[in-house]
Amino acid sequence: MTQSSYVPQVTHTDAQALSFFETLLGAIATNNAGPVEPTETFPYMLWYDTTANILKMRNAAPASGWISLFSFDQLAGLARLFIGTQLVDAAGDQQGVLNGVVQGDWNTGTSDLESLISPAKLVAAVQTHAPSVDVGAAVAALGVGARGTPALLLNVSSTNFVEGSQTSGSNLRYAATEIVTQGGAPPGTWRCHAQARGSGSSPVGSRIGVWVRVA
Repeated sequence: MTQSSYVPQVTHTDAQALSFFETLLGAIATNNAGPVEPTETFPYMLWYDTTANILKMRNAAPASGWISLFSFDQLAGLARLFIGTQLVDAAGDQQGVLNGVVQGDWNTGTSDLESLISPAKLVAAVQTHAPSVDVGAAVAALGVGARGTPALLLNVSSTNFVEGSQTSGSNLRYAATEIVTQGGAPPGTWRCHAQARGSGSSPVGSRIGVWVRVA
């Protein structure tokens, strides 16, 4: 830990000059390390604050303060970045920030600034946009033949349908198991969730299956 004057004295003897430059080089080598800022300061000068373990740089002329660059954990041998550190591109334009986006911006999705996010903030943002719909009530309110609803249907076409097949409701009829009596044709397009044989197949039950309306 060395700090030094950067201004040599013309009155120095050879021994004093040697001592001055040795001290000066020591200050340069240790980034002017010390518990208080150097007495002499210059724009862009580095100072390692040994009290806070922070490497600082003097701001540009007129130099009046210090910019904190990094914090260090000397025992663990780690360098640490400060919250709010900006991420910039080669042109110096800000592209992101370290943990600098407030919770409100996460909730509304209004900021396009790239940032770190904690699991707690992510959960809070997701919960803000989570639907408040009572899913059970919404499903119960669906009418017969509504999209997404299942039905037991009879295949009245000549086509044999397998799991995943889709067809128009005009090829189907609401059915009663093993009974030939047919109901009306359902609306829309339906996906087969069984195997439904074509008309003329026996027994009649082989033409009946569970279908789900998809459109």
